[in-house]
Amino acid sequence: MKSTMRLYDVRLIATTVLAGVAVAVSMMWQCTAAVAYVDVDLCGETTDRPVLNVQIGGCEDLSHDLIQCGSKLPIASAENWNAPKITYPEAEADKFYILMMIDPDVPSEESPTLRYWLHWIVDNIPGSDLIDDGCDLTQTIMEYKPPNPPSGVGFHRYQLFLFESPTGELVLDNDKRGNFDFYQFIENNFYQFIENQSYDIGGLIEAGFQFETEK
Repeated sequence: MKSTMRLYDVRLIATTVLAGVAVAVSMMWQCTAAVAYVDVDLCGETTDRPVLNVQIGGCEDLSHDLIQCGSKLPIASAENWNAPKITYPEAEADKFYILMMIDPDVPSEESPTLRYWLHWIVDNIPGSDLIDDGCDLTQTIMEYKPPNPPSGVGFHRYQLFLFESPTGELVLDNDKRGNFDFYQFIENNFYQFIENQSYDIGGLIEAGFQFETEK
């Protein structure tokens, strides 16, 4: 009887320990994935990922130069932008792409309680247009909203992502800009990628870009 009880106790302890380890690993994975969204290299400094060409003024005003990825821009410039002109010479002409712009630092980088703020989503952009024109952004899912960080909280990062459009209609859970669930957006629209490969946001990004500004 004592031997049976001891064996049962050992099994119970082992089951409890394994369950605890599984929960801990799951939590670590989720935290790692969340960090990856913000810290992924968008300017090609540590990877060979292509960088988008971004031009202030958009297609309505082509007098401005391209801005450098990673630039810190004066707010007077950034907040008065029209939607910027985006080109990507490495795009494949017969494919379609999604363009997204988010701010991960709302209301501040130190306390991003409204992470993420969604500034822009455009779907079904023809690769042929991205190669040299960048002005056929007609299927807008969320209208462009220029940077407008709160005063006195330091620089905000503004991140642009280009993804290859998945098969089927793009899923956006709601039309809220604040607390945009980037993780859920990826799960909803790229679930086949997540199921078939080790999850890594970097593997989904065709090209990226980032700039910063503050008030």
